[in-house]
Amino acid sequence: MASLEPFRRGEERGGWWGLPTLDGIAPIPSGEFAVLGARPGIGKTAMLTQVAVASASHGLRTLVVTLELPKESMRARLASHLSGVSVQALKRGAYAAEHVRAVG
Repeated sequence: MASLEPFRRGEERGGWWGLPTLDGIAPIPSGEFAVLGARPGIGKTAMLTQVAVASASHGLRTLVVTLELPKESMRARLASHLSGVSVQALKRGAYAAEHVRAVG
């Protein structure tokens, strides 16, 4: 990037929320950096997972960075989001073939 070159060009969409109403009225802009912080159990990772999956499903390349969760835990949360099975149920092995297909 050349000096003084704008980081964001025009109104490119940087991501999708995964909620049609919110995607329509408040698109995630390109070139923005955000840090999300809250107490444990509030839903930060769930929101991050939803945004990543929705953005990827629209053809955008996504990168998920977490400083708290190991890779296996983040994979389980993505699988949970894609399959509709809770992370706890996945850990117990309480899922069926259709859930595996949904993740695939």
